[in-house]
Amino acid sequence: MLVVIPATGKITFWQTISNNVILGLIKQKCNTVHGSIPGMMSGEFVTGLLNAEPSGFIITLSTGRVAHLTIMDAHGKASLNIRFLDLANRATSGGIFGGLRNVFSGASWRRNIAAANGGRSTQRGQREVIIATSSGLIEVWDIHWNNGSGLKTRMDATLEINRALKDKGLNSENGSLASVQVLDFAIKNNSKRSNDAERDLSLWVLFSVSGETISYFVVDLTFPENIPEAGRVFKIDYEGQLQDSADSTPKIYVPRPGKSAFIVFKNATVLVSLIPVEDSTKDGTPEFQDLVRLRDRDNFVVIGSTLDDCGDEHRRDCCVLVIQNYGLVHLSSLRLKTEVAQDIQLTTKLRLEQIVFFENAKDNPINFHHYKELSSKPRLEEAILNITDEILHSSSMYISSIAASLEHQMTMRSNALQALAKYIKNNHVELSYSIRWQLLWNAEKMAASKAIWALYNDLKKKYPEKDLYLGHLIETMGEKFKSSAKEGDGPEDPIRHWFIYDTWQMEHIIPWIMNGIRVAYNKPQSVTRDFIDKVWQASEISLAALETAFSFRRENAHLYGIDDISLALKSPQCAELSEFWTSLDVNYDETENLLDTELNTCIQWMRQLSLSGRTDAEDSPAKALEKNLSRQFAVFSQIYKERRQLCAVSEDRQVQNDGKLLEKAHRERRKPQLYKMAAIGHLEEAVTLAENFHDMTALVELMVEVHDKIDQKHPQKAVDRAIPGPREEAVKQWRSRIDSYFTRYGEPWADAFFTRQITAGQPAMLLIMREYKDDVTRFLRKTPGYGKLSWMNEVLGERNYDNAAKILTELATQHETNLWSKRVELALAKLSTLAARETQTGMQVNLSCFEDETELATIQESVYDNLPHLNEAIDESARLQIANDQFANVSVQSKPALRETLQRALAKLVTRCPVQGDELADLLTLMDPIPAAGLPEENEVAGHEFSLALRALNLSGSIKEDGAYRENLEKIVWRRCMIRDDWERISATAGKTDDEVEADIRSTALFKTIVDYTNGECLLIFLQNKCIRQLTYDSSSQGLASTVSRTTFTDPPTFLTEWMFHISWSPGCSPSNAATYRQSLTTRTVC
Repeated sequence: MLVVIPATGKITFWQTISNNVILGLIKQKCNTVHGSIPGMMSGEFVTGLLNAEPSGFIITLSTGRVAHLTIMDAHGKASLNIRFLDLANRATSGGIFGGLRNVFSGASWRRNIAAANGGRSTQRGQREVIIATSSGLIEVWDIHWNNGSGLKTRMDATLEINRALKDKGLNSENGSLASVQVLDFAIKNNSKRSNDAERDLSLWVLFSVSGETISYFVVDLTFPENIPEAGRVFKIDYEGQLQDSADSTPKIYVPRPGKSAFIVFKNATVLVSLIPVEDSTKDGTPEFQDLVRLRDRDNFVVIGSTLDDCGDEHRRDCCVLVIQNYGLVHLSSLRLKTEVAQDIQLTTKLRLEQIVFFENAKDNPINFHHYKELSSKPRLEEAILNITDEILHSSSMYISSIAASLEHQMTMRSNALQALAKYIKNNHVELSYSIRWQLLWNAEKMAASKAIWALYNDLKKKYPEKDLYLGHLIETMGEKFKSSAKEGDGPEDPIRHWFIYDTWQMEHIIPWIMNGIRVAYNKPQSVTRDFIDKVWQASEISLAALETAFSFRRENAHLYGIDDISLALKSPQCAELSEFWTSLDVNYDETENLLDTELNTCIQWMRQLSLSGRTDAEDSPAKALEKNLSRQFAVFSQIYKERRQLCAVSEDRQVQNDGKLLEKAHRERRKPQLYKMAAIGHLEEAVTLAENFHDMTALVELMVEVHDKIDQKHPQKAVDRAIPGPREEAVKQWRSRIDSYFTRYGEPWADAFFTRQITAGQPAMLLIMREYKDDVTRFLRKTPGYGKLSWMNEVLGERNYDNAAKILTELATQHETNLWSKRVELALAKLSTLAARETQTGMQVNLSCFEDETELATIQESVYDNLPHLNEAIDESARLQIANDQFANVSVQSKPALRETLQRALAKLVTRCPVQGDELADLLTLMDPIPAAGLPEENEVAGHEFSLALRALNLSGSIKEDGAYRENLEKIVWRRCMIRDDWERISATAGKTDDEVEADIRSTALFKTIVDYTNGECLLIFLQNKCIRQLTYDSSSQGLASTVSRTTFTDPPTFLTEWMFHISWSPGCSPSNAATYRQSLTTRTVC
């Protein structure tokens, strides 16, 4: 062993390394030789030590001097002899004076030596030494262990290197010589030439070119007849700053047979292919090179390197690095088969796999993030998907499909997916929205698969002899849901095979959990312990898969760039997504079926135990199944929310409608499920679930059940209630929870709570719950159906008589179904209005609306009372039949639409249901004439149908508010009135006396209506030309006078115009052109 101290030049030589090893262990005389480099100047230090055996060693110094060291004398005895290589081939003797003489003589040894390597040896004790300076000067020295040294040749390769750069277009843009600095070289081994003295020198030279950045190159440099000649030039894919210190200068190592080279930098190593390629790249970049960069954050620095000539066990080219803060690293180049060598390329997928599978390895010193292959967005996205797919299929070359520990294999796959997700987040990889979700789903499947296997492992350890349900589940799965066995997988193991190769099909195992129960136990007559055990295992598998998936999604969504809004499925971009694997339609249905099976099984088992008088142990499968119910509810609710929200954000209207139907059906089915859970004995868990689901209707019922439980546990006793007991304390806590719900849930809870009181037959409770007065008032005011209760609350609770009157008026006019009740409510509304006037000074009160609606009800009662034979019927059905038979035959004959309208109005009339003004008008104008019984003045309806119809329209408040609608209805009434009678028969006056003609006119509906409308003073007929023929009948005068004038009618129906002409006529005169009048009336499009 030879040791040289760089700073002092002291040298120590051990003949055998064993003496050095045991030096500190035993006391013995060491066979060592000491010496030093003579003539070292101030600041000068050793930069390199080269083994040039058999001729000795070469020592290079920082000043550019080179010393030849021999370790044996002529007699073979250990002795240190040092001589400096001199350009004049003079041996430099030791001593300080020799050193000073060289300094002041300006000798040419002052230079920057880049590297020195041992060349060929042609005779015993002799060897060539090649020395290269940083300026491009190449020297070949012939040294001998005993006969000194001599310079064989000296060549300057700078110009040739510049020429090679120029040929490749790599020199400076202005054409000037590049600033070339030789860094290192390796002697090229040419196996085609004999190893003799005539062989030309051939080197691989590593050099740098300085510019804005520092570029590194390798040139094939030969020296035929001692003339430099540059061949191929390779540009190294590495840029950095030139290191000044000798120990950090880049090194090049070219292992035999010279097909590749290792270039070692301070913080990186580059593997370069030196194989000639015909279509090499224009810029000189090698066909293949790979850069291994060290991590900067851990201060990893290469402080030493060498070539491993022996290679590794596969005889691959190898290089050994000494890394600061780490240790030794052995680099090997892959030697590929010839048939695949042409397909070699460093793909984005390969670079990404290095990150995924090796970056997080323990004490990893390599930085995998600097490769240019990772900068291509389309290729990166494709690579990410391919890697994920291979991980789920266990088809990656870095994942073994045959592993003794499946848990370890699955952990490795999970860690790889996690590393991929972290890379996406930390490097802000741009991926499409759907791809991000797809990657998250794949990771969820892996996590769920791992959780199921962990469950299976635990159950197998606990019950080694039991036939677990998971095996039955996978066995019964359809063949299209699991991959076939592969060659080399060993003995058949369906469970392991599924978890290794079918993780990507995790969505199919969810429905088969329930289907396996259905296959094994098709509607059992009774529940057995074996059945309960299988249902419990199925529940555990379902929970392991879904709970893990949802939990993983919440905790890791940010790694994939999915924010909280997207996680809640409220982002518009969610419409782009396909169905979530966790909430597929079949998964939703089968998870609900599994929940129902669990609930029904627990209830039936509880009944069987009750009948047999037995009890279950706390650790029994039945108890474990009961404990899983809350979790199963939560999981199923999450599936529902996910599916419902995806329907809501969809742009497809049909999908949105499906979501609404799903919501309605889910709410309806969830209530009995919660009630079943309470019946099993998990009432508090059911209450908690209802709270979480915000299902107020179910929560109210469950809280009623809680109160009933209190009554059962603590029956009320006739004792002094002033003394609080367990019952009082329990009721107090119950009421406290009710109060908290009003604060926590607000209006939805109040609506459900008050509705329950009403449906339970306790509406009066709302009027005495003074602590919830505001909530009661709000609830009653917004629910018209509870108007009767609402006005009581307004009067008794709020003291708001004006609002009570409004509520009663709305109830009476719009919602009341009983005529008598309507009249009572109108009377109370009027009374409330008067009371409001007494309490509010200056309040203006209008009572006409109440009087109008009351009169409208009076007209309806009068019509009912004057219909004959109705009181003779035995029930309402018979009365309705009589009314239809008598009054819905003639007028509406061959008019089905009008017949239906009339029958609806008659139905309301017969059942004493309040009829609106327009309905009453239809009833009076469409029904057949009421036969007059007794004196005409005794019948309030017969002959007055149309005038009553007009009066009804005038009284109805809703109609009066809409002037256009009222006008159209009046037109309809007048039209029906005008065409009610046969005017052709009436106008046929031949053979009739004046009294008969007058009697015919007086018997018409039009005459009677106008007489009623004008109190016997004015008869109006609407003509097609919008003129009014006004017939004035004077009972005291029978004279005839005719005048024409243009007047304004001030109090007719609103549709009459101002154009009129007056015709005064006597009973002896009949109107001319009566048929023309009737024709004009019947053709009016008033209806």
